[in-house]
Amino acid sequence: MKLFSVNLPSVNLSPDIHPQPIEINIRIIECDFENIPGAAIQVRIDDDPENPVKNLWILGCHVDRANLDGSANGALHIYRTHNLFVQHNLIENCEGTGINIQHASEQVICSDNIVKDNGLTLGGHGIYIGSSSEPVMIRGNMISGNGGNGIEAASGWLSNENELRAPMYVITENICVGNGALSPGATRAGIYVTGRQHVVSNNICRENGGSGIQIGYADRANRIVVQGNVVGNNNTQENTSMLWGSGISATGLTAVGVKNDQRIMIIDNLIYEEDPSGGQIRAIFCNDDVDGVLIEGNRVDGHSQPQIEWGSASSNMVVRRNIGFRTEASGSVSITPGSSSDHIDVDLASDVDLDDLMGSLDSNHFFVTPTSMPFGDYFNYRVEFITNTLFRIHWETGIGSPTTDIAFHWEYGQP
Repeated sequence: MKLFSVNLPSVNLSPDIHPQPIEINIRIIECDFENIPGAAIQVRIDDDPENPVKNLWILGCHVDRANLDGSANGALHIYRTHNLFVQHNLIENCEGTGINIQHASEQVICSDNIVKDNGLTLGGHGIYIGSSSEPVMIRGNMISGNGGNGIEAASGWLSNENELRAPMYVITENICVGNGALSPGATRAGIYVTGRQHVVSNNICRENGGSGIQIGYADRANRIVVQGNVVGNNNTQENTSMLWGSGISATGLTAVGVKNDQRIMIIDNLIYEEDPSGGQIRAIFCNDDVDGVLIEGNRVDGHSQPQIEWGSASSNMVVRRNIGFRTEASGSVSITPGSSSDHIDVDLASDVDLDDLMGSLDSNHFFVTPTSMPFGDYFNYRVEFITNTLFRIHWETGIGSPTTDIAFHWEYGQP
């Protein structure tokens, strides 16, 4: 059922004719919009905090070429709407942002849309949701070829209060490919997020103009989890700043003396660069404004060293158990039968990069486990830290030289 017919040039839901909030269920279903001068669907003209639009569904619509008058607000331009569902729409070739939801909209679900090739003239984004909107679910969208960010969830700090706007976004299972098609700059990421208490999980971010996922820029970010994403071959616009050109990057400009991004978790992501001369400069980069970032369990591959980098003035960084990042190593050594030596050396110089560690090895982080032992009445071993990269495993048996292999598995890693 189509509640708004296709012969309308656009749909404008304004509170001007409603003295009270719009409480009825409004459904805009399976409508086609082509060659629209402004927004295809405009929800509100003047904002009124006391009179939100309520219970709006925009489902299965096709918008092809909107914002032709040069307005960058969006093909779907929605202000202060509560209980909003934007689902299963195709939005393409519009001059501005594809989906633009702002001004304290509440209970927002934006899912399963195809948003492509928008904002190529005006620098618009694929999906923008911000300005104190909460809570928000952005899920299962295919977002490609847009001029600015693929997804921007951007709400920063209130001007006069020490707390963040826009908590509780879940951004999950989206595919963001080839966004940021315009010139190099900050707003060229696959997913860009600020605010607090957000989860960015299980997205695919490839071949975007800047970072695959960017946390913060001019606005502060707090308590954000970035987990289980696949991020590769980004920074196609060859930004020279690692902040804009890494697979996952954190923070940017901030007030003097104020840490910008805090309590961030970047965990269990796959981050890669397939072309040795490709643009993705680092797998993960955090600059000096971050405080309290956990980088753990990520698989990184194909970047120049160091693949994970953070500013020397950043604070409370925990970087551990990342595969491909050279702060951890493991291996095996064995003592063959007939050996006259009572020790064997393990040199980590080619396995662990001291520059990546930003310090020297810690002997407390070197662990040895015997995996085979000789026959005899006793067998002892101990570990000695010899130099800044060399460990020595001393062994002793009750039968002198071993008659069978003695094998050890060793690991070096942060706790």
